[in-house]
Amino acid sequence: MRIALVSLNTYKPIFPPLGLAYLATNLKKETGAEIKVFDANFQEVYEEVIKYSPDIIGITSMTPDYGRAIRFATKIKQIGNTPVIIGGVHVTTLPNSMKTCFDIGVLGEGEQTFVDLVKLFENKREFLKEELKEIEGIIYHDNGEICTTGRRALIKNLDDLPDLDRSYIDERYFERLMWKGQIGK
Repeated sequence: MRIALVSLNTYKPIFPPLGLAYLATNLKKETGAEIKVFDANFQEVYEEVIKYSPDIIGITSMTPDYGRAIRFATKIKQIGNTPVIIGGVHVTTLPNSMKTCFDIGVLGEGEQTFVDLVKLFENKREFLKEELKEIEGIIYHDNGEICTTGRRALIKNLDDLPDLDRSYIDERYFERLMWKGQIGK
């Protein structure tokens, strides 16, 4: 199973997509999937995601990036049927704004929710509505309406999550900080 996780945030100052790195780290541990994080600050994400040919695409979006996320997902859907999952602050705060270019929205913390979605998809190679109803913390479209499974409880003990695998973060973030003397000596 190949999973592409996409950050379209290019606002200044730029920050590493830590949420996606934590998500990728946990997904790798829990599912063994091959995961790649695509970062619009350093690459043409659309072209690179297409080359990667993932089974699932996850996009994180804050409100300023939401239009870009919609355009990206719409473009992806025009060339195939790869499931596109949206997560992040925007869809969590405004779930009723989820557009039909997204198959599923993850509300709140996505570490366990995304693992559940990947395991479900691995078994069937599709997301069936009757099975999505059993996964806490998501929204999806069904017959033109947005359905929600409610909020998943917050992770009680963050120590249960694996340590961050920094290989999911582009090295250029660290080079810039070292050059400015912000980390290391």
